[in-house]
Amino acid sequence: MADNQNGKNDPKEILKQLELQENGVRSSIAAISNDPKKKAQLKNLQGQLANVQKKIANIQQAEKEKAAKTVASPTSAPKSVPQKPAVSAKNANFSISSNTSINMLIGDSDRNKDLVFANFIKAINEKGGEFFEIYSLNLLKKYYKLSNVHIDGSKHNGGSNDGGIDAIIETTDFLGYREKVYIQAKNYSNAAITLTECQQFYGSMCANHGTRGIYVTTSLFHKAAWDYILSVPNLIGIDRQKLYEIAVLCQYGVNTERGRDWIDASVFN
Repeated sequence: MADNQNGKNDPKEILKQLELQENGVRSSIAAISNDPKKKAQLKNLQGQLANVQKKIANIQQAEKEKAAKTVASPTSAPKSVPQKPAVSAKNANFSISSNTSINMLIGDSDRNKDLVFANFIKAINEKGGEFFEIYSLNLLKKYYKLSNVHIDGSKHNGGSNDGGIDAIIETTDFLGYREKVYIQAKNYSNAAITLTECQQFYGSMCANHGTRGIYVTTSLFHKAAWDYILSVPNLIGIDRQKLYEIAVLCQYGVNTERGRDWIDASVFN
């Protein structure tokens, strides 16, 4: 009984259940989003989605703070093992274009997941906007395949005349439901995605008859932008933390071996 109780209180298990719940609510929203007779039900589901996402964010933040305290605390390591300093995105330093730095990266990443995350984002930042557009397209295709969603076609637009749409994926799920997914990918190192940027992307998506929009960034979303994303049932935002989690899930750019993450440098060469 004690083991079962501990499992119920395990943040990872709670997070897993919440993520399953989130996916279920998203599916329900997608099923009725175009039915004008179900506005009340749609509003209720959007409220449920916001509530679940808030719980997920709170658990992720708590676990992140817990991990940071463990890394920073000298008492967290045995006395016989030298304590390593905590590494953050600000002081993680490497150049993905250097073979020497890549080798250092792979070696260090086994010791510190925070370092892997920081170097993953920095690697993308250094490769530029077009690389990130193509990477995001390939990553989301891998995610759909893992989700047993058939990909009918895909296209990378890119360039200054892309009409606000960087890439397109056409999918068909198990039930035969077809979607045209539009992707916007912003490779930012400092600036956050604004409300105006999200609104412009969604406007382009609707004008081109897209059924779903995914806004991906190596940065974060302003609060107003995130609130807007939550209010639109067929618009999804992926910030740098979620981007990393999907990369780990799909083993694309970040690989996992024996429970430890490490950068797959071949993706960035």
